[in-house]
Amino acid sequence: MLTIKILCGFILTVSEVLSVEIFLNIPNGQIKGRQEVSARNQTFYAFQQIPYGKPPIGKLRFRDPEPVDDWEGVFDATVNDKVCYQITSTSPLQTEDCLYVNVYTPVVNTVIPGNYGLKDQILGLKWVKNNIKYFGGDPDKVTIFGLSAGAASVTYLMMSKQSEGLYRGAIAESGSALTPWSYQRNHKEIAYKLASFIDSNFSPNATSEELLELLQNAPVNEINTLAGEFPEGVGHEELVQGYFFTPVIEPEHENAFLTERMYAVVENGVPNKVPLVIGICSEEQIGKAADLENFKIEMSQYDNDVALLVNDNMHLTDHESKTRAGEAIRKIYTDGLFVDDIGGAVRASTGRVYHTEDKYYLWSINNSSDLNSEDPKDILTSERYITLFTDFAKTLNPTPQPSSLTQNLTWPKVTPDNFQFLNIDTDLEIQTNPKGKAYKDWVEVYETFAVKPYDTF
Repeated sequence: MLTIKILCGFILTVSEVLSVEIFLNIPNGQIKGRQEVSARNQTFYAFQQIPYGKPPIGKLRFRDPEPVDDWEGVFDATVNDKVCYQITSTSPLQTEDCLYVNVYTPVVNTVIPGNYGLKDQILGLKWVKNNIKYFGGDPDKVTIFGLSAGAASVTYLMMSKQSEGLYRGAIAESGSALTPWSYQRNHKEIAYKLASFIDSNFSPNATSEELLELLQNAPVNEINTLAGEFPEGVGHEELVQGYFFTPVIEPEHENAFLTERMYAVVENGVPNKVPLVIGICSEEQIGKAADLENFKIEMSQYDNDVALLVNDNMHLTDHESKTRAGEAIRKIYTDGLFVDDIGGAVRASTGRVYHTEDKYYLWSINNSSDLNSEDPKDILTSERYITLFTDFAKTLNPTPQPSSLTQNLTWPKVTPDNFQFLNIDTDLEIQTNPKGKAYKDWVEVYETFAVKPYDTF
């Protein structure tokens, strides 16, 4: 069990530093270490000169080593002043009494471990589990459903042991915990940057406790406004990978939501193996082309430096490797330059469904409760969409029995050898391998250029 004792503070020329003592109990007794900061500004714990054997002196010289005896009180492991004898050394610190180990460990900070939005969702699901019966609901027949970021939440919940037993089915539309935008690797840097926007005097070397205090005392509308303006105040290239305020991988602690890489969780088997309906729109990103001029500017940036196409989840560090990978990624989209192919891409996508457009068929067409003015084809698609999802929620099968509404189709389950899907259009149709070529090309890019282990993919 680690306990921390703040001793004092003193001013250096560049920053304020706190001397922190760390106390740890091991089988031999209690030891005292200290908190240090590396040259790269990474905080770690140092326990130095911990004895593991009796000093090999006197009658113990040239004999098998003997384990150290237990000690009373606190052993001071903040000193490192003993060096074993070596022929080539002239150090005055040399001594036979040198059977010690130094242990350096990263700080496992659980002051603000993150994932509070997901933990809110778990608490909400627990409330449903305990209370939905009073509203006529069945606590054993809960289905979670999300769109876009909500879909990422759904799949994150499936990966967390904290949500086990709280639902029996899941629906995820246009999002996943494996999508790069749904995960942030630089959460600490972002949190401290936000704090500096709130208070320009906030120190980058402040403790997590000080960060928490600042965020808890700041007006919520100020946090909300600054979070919305965040992209304009951050220039660090790596920070723009993924959304700023997204789930993170937490250190191991009692209430941790997620402590493993998402890709590894999927490979090893998600803890909550429930039936899942997952889907995408035909052209998720075509909405970006609505502002054609800005779209051209963005695409020209990629043409000027294809390395910008490479996401951090590929774990490439040098620009040359990123450039090679970026060239391969650009070829997935176009045979030439992005800006040369924009017009054709927009025309080819006309009539397709963009990101989150399908929500109108489920919740409200044109945000109106009056369906008389709507296209009958849209109304029919909406009825089908609602029926498929509600039947899944009720029976864990989107097509439990033949129905003229769903054209008597049976929506098949996906298997490793048979990737079938339901294409929802004017007519319903069972098809195979959605965007199969693009997926194959992306897998090839990752297998050729990316460095494992993956977190997103």
